Amino acid sequence: MIISPLKGKTAIIANPTSGGGSGNIKLRELLGILRAKHINFETFVTQNPGEGASLGRQVKNSNFDCLLVLGGDGTISEVVKGFYGSPIPIATIPCGSGNDVAGTLGIPRDLNQAVDILLDPDFVQMDLFRDQGVLYTETIGCGFVAEVVESVVKLSRYFHGSVAYFAGVFDTISGFKAADYRISVDDWNWEGAASLVIINNTWRVGGGMKITPEARVDDGLLDLAIFTTSSRITLLSLLPKVYSGSHVNSPHIIIKRGKSFNIESNRELVKTADGEIVGTLPISVDILPGAMKFFRRKL
Repeated sequence: MIISPLKGKTAIIANPTSGGGSGNIKLRELLGILRAKHINFETFVTQNPGEGASLGRQVKNSNFDCLLVLGGDGTISEVVKGFYGSPIPIATIPCGSGNDVAGTLGIPRDLNQAVDILLDPDFVQMDLFRDQGVLYTETIGCGFVAEVVESVVKLSRYFHGSVAYFAGVFDTISGFKAADYRISVDDWNWEGAASLVIINNTWRVGGGMKITPEARVDDGLLDLAIFTTSSRITLLSLLPKVYSGSHVNSPHIIIKRGKSFNIESNRELVKTADGEIVGTLPISVDILPGAMKFFRRKL
């Protein structure tokens, strides 16, 4: 029987602005649950964007048995940048828009259920990846997916969770234009027009989309999806299918798995990673197999 590290000394890094500002409410609820279960914890709260990395570094260099991160995918991505290299396990407590890392690992939004899982957990040595030296946990992409993320950020004061992504899709589609790409995956090369290009570590992204449904966080590989269409109508017909994963049967979809990826375009395009806009192309990705120990629900 595994004795949960949660029964030792626990660090909590919380983002109070996650979930449209519900992070503070969730934090109070989480702390009440942990006190009721006599968990020994210390809390760190992010005050500014990007502060998660410095707090992750602070926890890594302190004497804790595990780390809980209360926030969304962007918060866990920030914290991992500073926490990388620590041997102690990390848990993501979902409180954001997409919550795809938590969803992939089987950690529910209900805090009582989440804590119960962490008290009787399984663990996974999760792969991470770098784009031009910057560390990420979940996903990186460009084209339609990046423009939707830009729209979600713009609309975040009105919409949250999966509704924000639906709103972002409809805000983006009318003015969207495909681009020409040059893409390599290990020794495989492709050139052509595409509306969406994405590399995933997790099987779910964007609040539950199964764009690469066979992706696994501990297989030492990343999964690439290319939507090889310039037609907005065709793209719109494919998007509802990503929630079941049935889009992979379309002739407009290419799926490739590998360790090293490069994506370039004929024009300047923004790129998104772990739910945030992180710059412009190119994308140059390599994988870090088994890089960090995460809590997950028992299989």
